[in-house]
Parts: sequence; C-alpha cells; structure tokens
Amino acid sequence: MTTTKARRYVWWGIVCLLAYLSADLLIGGSPANAQGSIMQRAVIQGQSVARDSAQACYLRAAQLAAAGRYAQAIAELRRAMEYLPNEPQLRVDMAVLLTASGDKEGAIRELQSLANQATPYPPAVIQLGDMRLAEGDSAGATSYYRRLISGANPYPPAFLRMGDIAQEQGKRAEAVRYYRQACQADSSFVEAWLSLGSILVIMDRHHEALAAFDRAVAIAPDEEMATELRRLAIQRKQDYEEGTAAGHMRARMIVARTLQEAQNLRQQVLAGADFIALAKRYSIDPTSEVGGDLGFFAEGELIPVFEQTVKALRPGQISEVVQLPSGYAIILRVN
Repeated sequence: MTTTKARRYVWWGIVCLLAYLSADLLIGGSPANAQGSIMQRAVIQGQSVARDSAQACYLRAAQLAAAGRYAQAIAELRRAMEYLPNEPQLRVDMAVLLTASGDKEGAIRELQSLANQATPYPPAVIQLGDMRLAEGDSAGATSYYRRLISGANPYPPAFLRMGDIAQEQGKRAEAVRYYRQACQADSSFVEAWLSLGSILVIMDRHHEALAAFDRAVAIAPDEEMATELRRLAIQRKQDYEEGTAAGHMRARMIVARTLQEAQNLRQQVLAGADFIALAKRYSIDPTSEVGGDLGFFAEGELIPVFEQTVKALRPGQISEVVQLPSGYAIILRVN
C-alpha cells in the first residue's frame, strides 16, 4: 500500500476539522432573559476566539509540515490543542506529525489514548492500523480495522482498508465484498466507489465497474480521477469485446528493475502467489494499476520479443524472465 493511500483518511479528517473550525456554534437560551443572552454572547465569543486561534495555529502547522519543519509544526499544533483541548482530530494529526518527525512512540501514545476510550475515535484506530500495515503486519492492521466494521454504525474507511488488504492478498471476491460494504455504509463515499470499480475492471466485470464509476462521477462530477477512471473503463470494455470477437492474444506482465527481482517474483507465482496482486504491488510498469494487464493485441502490435514469448505459452502459463526495454519481465498468457 502506498504512503498516500495509507494516509488518505487522516487527511480527510483534517479537511473535516477545518470545516468544523469554520462552523458557527449555536447555543440555546431564552431571548427574554437579558442576563442569559449576555452570558451566551460571552460564551459564543470565547468559543469563536478559541476556534479562530486554533485554526490559525493549525494552518501554520500545516505550512511548516509541508516544508519539512516538523519540530515547529508540532509546536504550532500543540498551541492549537491548547485552544481546543477536546478536539480528537487534532491529536490524530499530532500523531501524523510525530510519526513524520521520527517519534513513533509518541504518535502511538496519542492514538492509543483515543482508541482506548469507551467509544473509540475511529480515525485514531484507522491510523494505528495503518502504522501496523506500514510495518508489513497486515494481521495486526486487520485487528484494528475489524474493531470499526461491527455494530450498528460501522466506519466506512475501515471497510475500504479491509478491501485493500484483501486485494493485495489476491482475494478479489473478498475485496469486492468489503468495497461494497463501504459504499453501503456511506453511499457518498467516492473513493469506495472508485476502488470497487477499479477491481471490477481487473476482474473483467465491466458493466458493474461502469455502474460504480457512474455513481462516483454523479457524486463528485468535478473529481478528475473519477472521470478518468470511467473513461478508461469504457475503453477497456470496448477493447475486451473487440479483442474477444477477433480472437486476439491477451497477457499480463510484471516488470522488475533487476533480473534477481524478476526471478524472485516468478518463484512466488510458481509457489502459488497471486500474479495480479504481485503485479499491482511490485511491477514498475504503468500496467501495475490493472494487475499487469496489457489487454488484447494482434500480431505485430507489440515488440517481437514479447509477442514471441506469449505465442510460446499456453493459457495460464508463466514465462521465464524476459528482458524488455523497460526492465525484466515475467509474462502470464491469459487466453
């Protein structure tokens, strides 16, 4: 899982926090009570000052963090926390900064205090899982995510994380189920619809994939990623239908930088590892996003060494390592 992917919900939490900091706070009371109104205005004014001050510190912290000045960013964020001591998202963001600065233990302390509450704060639990995942401990990460997908109010990002793990393990049917659950838990969750559509494309379930992308575009018409993925899905559907009708060849590949890396990946596939999962995780070719799938092609459309290798394979067979201009490849003939 990429770093960007691993932190996506933390930064979504930041966006939500900024919206919270900008929102008006309403405090009830009787207008007839002049003294009460004065007190209410004082409370509102105090909250407004605290909110605005916290926001200013927060924005400075974000700017400092973007410049890699983590010590100063942490100091600014601590000032924001003094203004809003009961805002849990600030502590999650503090954990992100502490992790970036190298203070992993401090980050875990911040997160555990939120995760161990009677009602755990979901973004903190997610972040703890992400930290485990970054260490390669998918089982430990799963134990955190599972805490958020049971009960009456499951947390949609946890389903998405579970789907990502299942997909990396080659359990595509299970990944589809988790992505669908994320969409059901929050029908406006654009990234869940995009993840669902993407894996359905890989599985050649093009009509379902387009339905998911259509939903994402309807929710976020200005989201370029949603529009582009939908366009690519339409193209892949057309290529699939035309290639099947024409009887063209189809193959997947994993491209590595070195011969040794390619040989290691080939041994993993021969030992039972999922080719698509390995392609998505390790291939340096742009086709990694679709599990190494090159789609259908006719003779003469690709470089000779590649075509000759594919033609020598039986459907489902894995090639020896082949040197291509882009690196060292292993090739799976699909049809």
